[in-house]
Amino acid sequence: MSLEHLMQRLHLQEGDHLYLLGDYIDRGPDSKSVLDFLMTSHHAKFDVTILRGNHEQLLLDSLTDQKTYDLWLRVGGKATLESFGVKHVQDIPQEYIDYLDSLPYHVDLPDYYLVHGGFNLALEDPFSDPWSMMNLRDFYVDDTFLQGRRIVRGHVPTMLSKIREEISNEKEYVITIDNGCVYAEVWGLGNLLAFNLNDQTLLVQPCVDVPSEA
Repeated sequence: MSLEHLMQRLHLQEGDHLYLLGDYIDRGPDSKSVLDFLMTSHHAKFDVTILRGNHEQLLLDSLTDQKTYDLWLRVGGKATLESFGVKHVQDIPQEYIDYLDSLPYHVDLPDYYLVHGGFNLALEDPFSDPWSMMNLRDFYVDDTFLQGRRIVRGHVPTMLSKIREEISNEKEYVITIDNGCVYAEVWGLGNLLAFNLNDQTLLVQPCVDVPSEA
């Protein structure tokens, strides 16, 4: 899978910290294998923090809400069910459900906020709004909230050239590092990215997966 190829190229060592920003299921051809890979990552010598994306939340909410289940099936849920070899979301083994439900929504670092979607600054406490942290696409942000940090997020497939511009522009508060790995047929998209928080370099891993037809 593309994630494994990227990990091999990163050459992470003891003392390194890997942060993953969400949406591990639905769009690709083998969501179960991706989750298996993530669930065993705690055996690694380096540290790993895995954030929750809106697709993971859709799966969880589908367990109890039929409308959400219908939506989830339309946006990739069928491919996830097929990867597990089941027909209904309730048939996904509980260990996977428990794992997804344990994932945090954001990470607060000295120089960065990491999140899947964004932050609702209309609230006194933006961290009290999980929906926005998983789902916001466009949002207002200023340095009063950031306190010198930048936001690194996923969620919105963005052209590679635009991502490079955001990284190089120190006045750009938000860096989106989702290059739409599953959209390899679209010019400017189709890569899985790793952003080095220390030196602001970008590692580009082209998609090696066969797209799901679900």
